[in-house]
Amino acid sequence: MWRNLIVRLLGWSALPLQGDILFVERLAWVRTRLTRGTLKTLDAGCGTGALTLLAARLGNDALGLTSSDADATLATERAGLVGAKQARFRVFDLRQLGPASSDLGLFDQVIACEVIEHLRDDERLLANLVALLKPGGRLLLTTPSVDHYPVYGEKVSEIEDGGHVRYGYSHADLDRLFAEAGLRVVERGYLNGFFAQKLFSCYLRLYRIHPKFGWVITLPFRPLRVFDPLLARLTGYPYMSATVVGEKPLSETLV
Repeated sequence: MWRNLIVRLLGWSALPLQGDILFVERLAWVRTRLTRGTLKTLDAGCGTGALTLLAARLGNDALGLTSSDADATLATERAGLVGAKQARFRVFDLRQLGPASSDLGLFDQVIACEVIEHLRDDERLLANLVALLKPGGRLLLTTPSVDHYPVYGEKVSEIEDGGHVRYGYSHADLDRLFAEAGLRVVERGYLNGFFAQKLFSCYLRLYRIHPKFGWVITLPFRPLRVFDPLLARLTGYPYMSATVVGEKPLSETLV
């Protein structure tokens, strides 16, 4: 109940408020790149479902996959609270994508935000996601940039324990992965600059005191992120995440 209190009070407007500042920018990035209308959208690694709900709000038939039963339950409740009848959630281990996921069907759009850095076999994940795309479909992906400065408590694990198994990717890395998976890169970019990262580190420190404390304290300072592009140009301060949009060719001969 408490985790959905903001949704109960504000409805759809709660989506950009619920998450941390890094997520706020991802939400805005995805919103401007999803196609509206009666398309099928897959949110691979959906967490508590905000991006899936966004897709549903844009008119998409949206399916969110998460490995957490608790997150799936919470996301389903949120969908009910905002009236997102076109949003569905399913507990599914992304490492099992492939022949076992044939019942998922095909999608016009796939979202994979902050996912591939959690899985060792990123090549297989990308190939399996592309297999779920219709010809002409698009994959929207964000992941930590290899050049970013570490935020508070950030570490890389050698095993798939829910954390990151690699520090980050360059656009060259992502270009290679997309090409090998059969996608044409149509856009590259970055998210989460200086202020976003500093506020996120502050959020993580305060989270240790209480899970909601960091969120409350940092919320009023979120508008500072509008200065991040200017700071990046003036100082070269690296962004936290790299973004890529890939498109599946209409025919295999175009790969």
